[in-house]
Amino acid sequence: MDIEGVSALNGTTDLVEVYHRLGVRQISFVYNLDNEAGGGCHGENTGLTPFGRDVIKEMNRVGMLVDGSHCSAKTSIDMAEASSKPIVITHANSRVLHEHPRNIWNEQAVACANTGGVIGVTGIRIYLTIAGDNTSDLDLLARHIDYLCELVGPQHVGIGTDFAEITNALQFDNAKNYWPPEHYPSGSDLGFIDIEVFPKLTAALSARGYSNKDISGILGGNFMRVAAMNWE
Repeated sequence: MDIEGVSALNGTTDLVEVYHRLGVRQISFVYNLDNEAGGGCHGENTGLTPFGRDVIKEMNRVGMLVDGSHCSAKTSIDMAEASSKPIVITHANSRVLHEHPRNIWNEQAVACANTGGVIGVTGIRIYLTIAGDNTSDLDLLARHIDYLCELVGPQHVGIGTDFAEITNALQFDNAKNYWPPEHYPSGSDLGFIDIEVFPKLTAALSARGYSNKDISGILGGNFMRVAAMNWE
């Protein structure tokens, strides 16, 4: 569950178990704007609400991944503190390297890692680079991976491509509150990195000195570990 996040729970934690029985194993709390669970990255920097805390408690109980992507800084940090299991921020990059509200500050990354969780570097240029930066797509990805690995350790870093077909011009025009024009000057043209770039990451990370174990973790093993810890 992503676009609706906890809004799909209709204000009750009872539906968490219902969705779990239907096969849902991950919920993103907020999609850009504030909702009844907490603050969004394009909303107010509010924290986790009492309802949000109850949802996390129930997700921990039934076995669901808590996803802090698209949240405000305070909400994602609160989520990490509230969860008894590792949380994830499945698709976000370093806001220190590129200042965009969809990216995360160091404090958010550290809070996630402190739970045992994982941050997924996402392959979208608008979150990777500023206009005019001629760095190759491969180097852009590696740069954000390097930064987060140095900050929290390679065992807490992964890949979250965020490839989707939901972002089109009509959606952007009709929902500019979700995608404020000042942060999305090219509208729905977010700049998805070609999928062919990702297989090249193995060699690129190896050349940067990462061990085979670390590379395996970054390319999927770390998320698998956290999933198993939540879904047991």
